[in-house]
Amino acid sequence: MLPRPVEGKESFSEDPEFTPPTDSDAEFKYRCFLLLCGRDGRPVCGEDGKPLQNVKTKEVDVTVARTSAAAPKINKQPAGKRYAAGTKYLDNLSVEAESSDGGRLSYQWYVSRDG
Repeated sequence: MLPRPVEGKESFSEDPEFTPPTDSDAEFKYRCFLLLCGRDGRPVCGEDGKPLQNVKTKEVDVTVARTSAAAPKINKQPAGKRYAAGTKYLDNLSVEAESSDGGRLSYQWYVSRDG
């Protein structure tokens, strides 16, 4: 199958970077074609009058897959405590949780005044 330009990148540009989209599950193959341009920004052409476009990167595979991990199980909830204003040493808040399918857990704490 012949490669087609990436949507939104149909023409050559001076940007050497591209971020593949992740909005659907699929396997894609990407490569970059390079076009030599003169100082005037116009393509340099060969004897046949066609732009020299024979330089390309290797093809790379990018797989986009949905994460299908099991929900973690919370074994121990954080415990609240009351402190006097100005207390210097507070007990750490902690949570104990596990992943039933061996996934790695990440934690992000939030704070609010209204719950």
